[in-house]
Amino acid sequence: GQLAARLSGLATALLAGARRDLQSVQRSVVFRDPTWRLRSAAQRLDELALRLPGGLKDCLARVRRRLEPAGNRLAALHPARLAERARSRLDRLTSRLAWVLGARSKLAGDRLADLCRRLEAHHPRHRLALARQAVAAALRQLQGLSYRATLTRGFSVTRNADGKILRLAAEAAAGDRIATELVDGRIDSVVSAGPDRPDRQRPKRRQRQAGGATLFDEDTAP
Repeated sequence: GQLAARLSGLATALLAGARRDLQSVQRSVVFRDPTWRLRSAAQRLDELALRLPGGLKDCLARVRRRLEPAGNRLAALHPARLAERARSRLDRLTSRLAWVLGARSKLAGDRLADLCRRLEAHHPRHRLALARQAVAAALRQLQGLSYRATLTRGFSVTRNADGKILRLAAEAAAGDRIATELVDGRIDSVVSAGPDRPDRQRPKRRQRQAGGATLFDEDTAP
């Protein structure tokens, strides 16, 4: 972010300086008419040639011929052309700078977004949300394992006066106070009678067959 801002400020300053230089050149006489010095010198030479003898005229002619290539080169270096080339170069540099700044800005933006995601992941608020989700999941699992979940399926839980769960009918006696917990509330009651205990059936005695004796018959011989 800071590097991109510094590069942008530097490019802006360079462009402003180049524009000032170009405006200064455009206001100069040389920019408006770069050959005026040559024309002025040639005109002066012509005036002097009229006043000088023939030998000097030849010398001036030679000087003029030497000045012509310089004039041609100077025309090629016309300030308007130089300014156009400078403007094109500035445009290319501006485009390259914009591309570099754009690429660096995108890279910096990606790094900033990644840093924000990492900070958000380590933020206490995010950790608190994860902890809440874990607690909620544990509560749901605990509720599924709780005996109260069985009450919703039509079952009930009975306790004695001490709060102990009765699992067998034999654990309650006549006169005990018990509490039965249902899905919609609790019912208190008193045991009126103890549990019915089935009587043990005695084995039937085998009947003696007619005319026969058993092993357990007493000897009745006379």
